[in-house]
Amino acid sequence: MKKTSNKIILLFVIVLLGVFSNTPVFAGNKGELLKRAKEAIEIAGETAKNSLDVKISDVTMGDGVFVDILFKEAGFACTAGLDDKIEIKVYEEENGKATDIACNLISSFGTSTYYAYKRPGSSIQAELDMAVMSIKMMRGDNLVEMPPPLEMETIPNRAKFSDFKIFEGTLAKAFVNNQEDYITSVFIGQKDDWFIKLRDTSNLAMPKRGIYYWFVIWKMVRPDVYEKDKERMRQSVQKPTN
Repeated sequence: MKKTSNKIILLFVIVLLGVFSNTPVFAGNKGELLKRAKEAIEIAGETAKNSLDVKISDVTMGDGVFVDILFKEAGFACTAGLDDKIEIKVYEEENGKATDIACNLISSFGTSTYYAYKRPGSSIQAELDMAVMSIKMMRGDNLVEMPPPLEMETIPNRAKFSDFKIFEGTLAKAFVNNQEDYITSVFIGQKDDWFIKLRDTSNLAMPKRGIYYWFVIWKMVRPDVYEKDKERMRQSVQKPTN
């Protein structure tokens, strides 16, 4: 029983703390994906070009090809695969650089939108409340609130996502639409004077998808905390159980 439990925990370590991608694996040409990402930024205009960068992602999963669209000042990226349609939107700018910008990834598996924006005087709770209001307006009256995503267990009877220090100070809510079989999650955090937000909508078959994407963001923002979390998980795998 002990060996089986440790194998389950180790599998979670690999999935959560190892390499994780935004999309299922699709083999393809790196040049093609880089071109598409750069074109999306070009279409968004000069401010987007000043605020974003593009590189081939460190994600390595099978023969899959992925590209990171980097929010240069906020310090994170949205990671797109070949199945994603990429849209960049600039909402506000100052001195030629975006102060409110989004990267939208649309695929057959769902939609993920990554936001980086400044809102002086606001708070994470206030931003979450506004995001929830927007979701309810967009998605209609058939939404049912789920338990907070970060309070979900990583695997049954194991640690909650909120136990990981990398998520400290971030908030999240999720809603399910049983009539249309989808779940919408929203996550809010803050780095310096930047608010970081993720809104993810996907099929009910993938209820934790948004949490994993949120993890990838904070792995970039808090690499030192990520290393400590990873070490704690390694120790939990090695620790004898009664």
